[in-house]
Amino acid sequence: MALTFREIERLVARAYPDLRAGPRKAILEAFRLLVADVTWETVEADLCDTPKHTGTFTITDSDITALSRVVVSQDIGPYTGKGTRADEAEMDQLDFVAYPANGSATVRWTVRGGARPVVYPHCAAGRNTLLSNDTERPARMVPFGRFVGNCKVRYQVHN
Repeated sequence: MALTFREIERLVARAYPDLRAGPRKAILEAFRLLVADVTWETVEADLCDTPKHTGTFTITDSDITALSRVVVSQDIGPYTGKGTRADEAEMDQLDFVAYPANGSATVRWTVRGGARPVVYPHCAAGRNTLLSNDTERPARMVPFGRFVGNCKVRYQVHN
């Protein structure tokens, strides 16, 4: 849902009723300038052929420099080859971190989900326990959730 400048002005006036017109106009002007320069580019990236919890892909854009800040987020579907519904971003949620270079950015993606502890059989006790203090076979956290195929991502470049 995109708000018009007039709607934003009314929201700021309601949120700050005691703020004089001068400072209120300065806030609105700063917000307008900030939002005016923001454009989202969309790409569809093939992330992997086999189900994975994490991986990388590259975005190529001449506006990206090594000092750019690149903001990446998952776009809604439908994704090519994954049906006609736009629920892919809801079903397979991904987090992104971008590492910019000149002319491109390497993006590391991770499935949002969590991790669970691996439970090993404890040889000495003869029962299943979480071996966080066992030096021979320590417990470890294993991520759950896997992603396969392509994903639409949108990104912004801030120089």
